[in-house]
Amino acid sequence: MSDPDRHHFLPQFYLSRWANGQGQLSTYSRQRGKLFVREYAPKSIGAEKGLYALNGVAPEHRNAIEREFMGPEVDDPASRALRILLSETRPVLPMDLRMAWVRFLMSLLVRLPNLLRKLKADASEMLAQEIIKRPEEYEALRRAIDPPTLMEFLRERGIDGLVEDFGTTLIPGLVELPQMKADIARMDWRVFHFRDGPYGLVTSDFPICMLPGLASPDCLISLPLSPTAIFLASYSSDLLNQLDALQPPALIDSANRISIQSAQQYVYADNRQYYDLVDRFLEPVSRGPE
Repeated sequence: MSDPDRHHFLPQFYLSRWANGQGQLSTYSRQRGKLFVREYAPKSIGAEKGLYALNGVAPEHRNAIEREFMGPEVDDPASRALRILLSETRPVLPMDLRMAWVRFLMSLLVRLPNLLRKLKADASEMLAQEIIKRPEEYEALRRAIDPPTLMEFLRERGIDGLVEDFGTTLIPGLVELPQMKADIARMDWRVFHFRDGPYGLVTSDFPICMLPGLASPDCLISLPLSPTAIFLASYSSDLLNQLDALQPPALIDSANRISIQSAQQYVYADNRQYYDLVDRFLEPVSRGPE
């Protein structure tokens, strides 16, 4: 039985594309300066206990974001989109699955543990400061028996967790930002396949790359889809055509370097042959994306 408190930052449908014949991925991580490689089943990784948990609500709603949003609204439809994207012919997604894939891409920009910890801390601090800065609104409603400040009022009633949860409650809205969704949806999308090379693509716990930024006409989004396929999106079809003309090793090498250098802690592959490459580019100390 699955653990309802175990929340995914990388879903099983994505990681399983790197599973070998035994159904396991090679997982690279650096501990105390040394690089280790271990094999895990996709269902055993890519999740963290209580990642999206709401602590200021009733227990039955604690896992609502994972149970009601990340699963059914983001990951389940994205898994269907991925199957089409990996088809042999140039994929054409129906609009509902195209938007589902956009939603998944956007989720990868906000759902990773280091990013979420910073979002939660910053948002909670911002809300607490706003409450402190505007005492007159509480004063206007406060009864003589009430505590002197709104924060104390919330704490006394056991609902100060609403402040702690503020950043977590922002997650669905960040995944659904209308302008960002529209910008990604109107890009030219390609999937490049590399079937015959001596080595393939790796991925990481921060697998998506967006450079130099969505506002730039030269923006390029990349996401490895499997050891033999990568998703690319850009406003510029010419840019994608130029990349398509590159010899596969050049594009694979560049994509792998980006995946490894972007990793917060883990790099994933379908075998152990990438040890030297990962050892060269994986940061000695885990660091979150800026």
